[in-house]
Amino acid sequence: MGIRDNRYDALVPTVAVPISQKFLVHGDDGKFCREHTNKKLKFTLPGPMTICDTIADTNYGNRSEMAMAFAELLNQEAKVMQTIGVNVIKFDEPAFNLFLSDVFEWGIETLNRTIDGVICTKAAHICYGYGIQENLDWKETLGIEWHRYKKISPTLNASRIQQVSLECANLNVPILLIGLLLRQDNPGRSD
Repeated sequence: MGIRDNRYDALVPTVAVPISQKFLVHGDDGKFCREHTNKKLKFTLPGPMTICDTIADTNYGNRSEMAMAFAELLNQEAKVMQTIGVNVIKFDEPAFNLFLSDVFEWGIETLNRTIDGVICTKAAHICYGYGIQENLDWKETLGIEWHRYKKISPTLNASRIQQVSLECANLNVPILLIGLLLRQDNPGRSD
C-alpha cells in the first residue's frame, strides 16, 4: 500500500481483527538496558499515527479508530517501561508532518492516550522522514524554509507531552520555530 501520504509503496501487514497484545514487545529490551546502566534511560516507541500509516486496515474502517486501539497497547507498554525504570518514553511520530489535518482531528488525542497514567518524562519526536529517495524528493518540494512545525506546535503545546524532539540540523527548518514550543503554562515542560 502507499505509505507516507502515498509517497511510496511498501509491503505492510493488515489488521483484520481487533488488535490485542499477548506479551510486551519491548519489556526484555528495557530490562536489558536498565540492567546495564545507572544513567538516565530513554526508550523510543512508535507513535500511533505513524503505526497506522504503515499498516493496512480491513477491521476498523478508519485510521483514527485503529490509531486509538494502538494507543491503548502503547500505553500498556509505556507503563511497563516506566516500572522497569525507564526515565523518558519518547513516541516517534514522523507522520505528524504529513497528515496535518489528522494531527488536529485525532493525532494529539491518540498521542495523549499513549501517556495516560505514565508518570516518567513523556516525549515525542516529530521529523521529516528518513533519507530514502522518495522522502528526499518530497523535501525538495517544501521550499527554502520548512514551516510545518509552525502549524503543529500549538497542538503539541496543548498535549500532555513534556519534551519535543524536532529535526532541524542541516535542513531548511528555521531554528526560531523551536520557540513556538515554549509554554509558560507548564512549569514541568523541559523544552
